[in-house]
Formats: sequence, structure tokens, C-alpha cells
Amino acid sequence: APIVDAKYLVINEVDKASSGLRNALMGIMNEKILFAGKEKIPCNWDVFVATCNEIPKEEVKSPFWDRFLIKHKVERVSAGQMMKYFKNGDKDFVLEIKQNCPTEDQIKGVTVPVEKLEVFMGLVRAKITDRTLTFVPKLVRVISLVYGISVDSALVKAAVMLTGDTNLGKELDKKLAPAEKRAVLDKIDLLSGIQDEGQ
Repeated sequence: APIVDAKYLVINEVDKASSGLRNALMGIMNEKILFAGKEKIPCNWDVFVATCNEIPKEEVKSPFWDRFLIKHKVERVSAGQMMKYFKNGDKDFVLEIKQNCPTEDQIKGVTVPVEKLEVFMGLVRAKITDRTLTFVPKLVRVISLVYGISVDSALVKAAVMLTGDTNLGKELDKKLAPAEKRAVLDKIDLLSGIQDEGQ
């Protein structure tokens, strides 16, 4: 019950929890209420993050995992990053990250054209659930503001964040590009097939 007062909640290794506990957490994610016996305790987390080593194979299609809008695979730290860590004092290394957090008014001020969402849907819909799709317009607005990028670039970034598929992102980028830019990109793609100077 103490978790109900948290603003940010991070649950480590949620894959090691019982399916019963994950079902209880799913209830909180759906209803914003913790059911403690007969008591219903409001639970208003701003951010809920869970980490895991792997999603259990028998639960890949479980609704619990779908409740997490963004899924991000964390790769191993590179040798260069590890050397930077060592050079900067290893355990005493501190890196300050400043993140732009837009207001609701700023988010509402960003327009995502319906025709661009249609292009997004055409490529991404088969890879994510309808529930996740409902968050796409707001997610794109937020990405645009946080990263300081165009709506087109935000749509591409959202596609990659939601599916983990960078190739799909490249394909979407091409489809969203104006005809002139698409023509140039198509010609660039042809370059990889060139065998000799004459071509």
C-alpha cells in the first residue's frame, strides 16, 4: 500500500514477480485504484516504469505487457562508454541531464495532420495494439517538443519507440517526405547497387 503515495514508480525485474502480482499491477494501471481487501485506495502515479530481463514466453501476448506504452531495450554499455565512466571517476561519476518537459498547453499547441497519422497507421498498425494507437497523437506532440523536432520526425521516432523497428522508421520517414525528397532518397537507395564507375 505505501506505493500509492508515489509520484514515480519503478519496479525492478517485474518478470520475476508472480503472475498474480502482475495482474494486481495491471488493475492499478487500468483503474488507477489499488484494491486492498475491501478498501479502494486511489493511486495516481505520474510515471510507472518496470524493468525486466525478458518477457516470459508464455506471457508475450498478456495484456499486462501491453499496458506499457513505450518498451525500450537497453543494450550493454560499450567499451568507449565504460572508459568514459572510468576516466570520470567511476563510482563518483555524475552526469547531469537536463530534459525539456512541455506543459499541457504547449502539447495541445502542436498539430499532427490527420493525413500523416493515416500514413503512420498504414505502416505501424499491425505491429502495435489498438490501445497503444490511441496514445499516438499525444505521444507525437510530446516527442516533437521534448526533442525539438518536426512532427514528421516525431512520427518516425514514435514508430521506432513503439515497435523497436528502425527499418520501419526509415520506411515511414520516406513515406512522410515530400515528393521531391522521396525522389532524392530513392536515387540514394540505388547507389548501393552500383557496381562500377560507369554505372
